[in-house]
Amino acid sequence: MLEKALRLKQQVAELEKGQLNGNDRAIAKLIADEVGKGFGLDYSAMCSRSRRKSISKPRQLVFYLCHTLTGLSSNQIGELFFRDHGTVLHGESCTEDRLATDKQFAATVKDLKATCLNRLREAGLNPQGLWWVNE
Repeated sequence: MLEKALRLKQQVAELEKGQLNGNDRAIAKLIADEVGKGFGLDYSAMCSRSRRKSISKPRQLVFYLCHTLTGLSSNQIGELFFRDHGTVLHGESCTEDRLATDKQFAATVKDLKATCLNRLREAGLNPQGLWWVNE
């Protein structure tokens, strides 16, 4: 009985820490790859330390899509792209601001979101059961 309680306590602690699994990593990489195709970047560029706009803006879009399509926390997304949660939150905020003011960018993001969802379905990856997302 005590062993079962300790095991349960450990499982709860892992969930609270927001442990990433292989599925989360695969989903984030797929999203980064799809965004990267549109901007001529690869996953390593998304993870790089570069602050050039040609890399940072697509990276911010990846943060936004990872959050909206998977529900991953900013800490988890940051871990996937070697950033802290504040950087991820800032990137999401910048993307949301741009979505509100730039209709062409909003259309591009809508298309990317649909493409990512289709690719995730094809790959058999289910980001938190969000197949009903229809944006």
